Amino acid sequence: MKNNISLIITIIIFTCSILKAQIASDTLGCIPLLVSFKSPDPSLTRTAWDFKDGASSDLLNPSHVFIKAGTYFVTLKNADTLVTTVKIVILPELILNISVDTNQGCAPIRIFFNDVTPYPNEIMAQNFLWDFGDGTGSTSSNPTHTYTDIGNFDVTLTVNTNIEQCDVTQTFSNMVSIENKQNVQFSIDSIEPLCTFPTYVFYKNTGNSEPGNQYLWDFGNGVTSTKAQPEPVLEEPEVEIKMPEKPAPQPAPVEVVAAPKIEEPVAVP
Repeated sequence: MKNNISLIITIIIFTCSILKAQIASDTLGCIPLLVSFKSPDPSLTRTAWDFKDGASSDLLNPSHVFIKAGTYFVTLKNADTLVTTVKIVILPELILNISVDTNQGCAPIRIFFNDVTPYPNEIMAQNFLWDFGDGTGSTSSNPTHTYTDIGNFDVTLTVNTNIEQCDVTQTFSNMVSIENKQNVQFSIDSIEPLCTFPTYVFYKNTGNSEPGNQYLWDFGNGVTSTKAQPEPVLEEPEVEIKMPEKPAPQPAPVEVVAAPKIEEPVAVP
């Protein structure tokens, strides 16, 4: 008997779960969430839905958009008789957040992207789709991309989660700005006076000079400049001091003494 009662209770609970699933198209999602409701009894004639967010409907099968996060126990009555209650959980809107190691530079430039979105406990990111705005993309959660084109680029990230109703696509306008490499060239315009020291060297910047550019000249003599067109640079002769070489020690003179010639005696007959 107890086994039969347990079986009946299990069937009732299972049937109620199926019934509630059929009553609401979605019971969990992020705002704004559109939920379609269906009366479990199509013969009801005096329906009254209360969505518990200040809105209601007398339609048999209404739809409602929840725009505030929270838990709602939606009720359906027929006249004054309660027919059913459905629990709807609405999560905050999922707003993506990304970071980059740099958002501007000269092509080609490699940029690291990171998804730094603070996901709620109920939401788990499962799939990523990045659009870097230059016709390329990635499915990595934290990708790296090299920009070779010049211009301003929008970056779009699409995240699919464990809750389909919370999937989101967000575009970050003008996220990356890529410029062409600077044309860095210079020439010596003149040297005055010529062929004598000290003298002044007039350097000329022959590359592109655009507003906002920063410059650093290093003339190799301890003089630097941060101007686009530097002041004349004073050049002085390099003085090299050499110590006289120490003469190599000479060998001591050798005195040669001639020995006397000794003749052998000759016998006289």
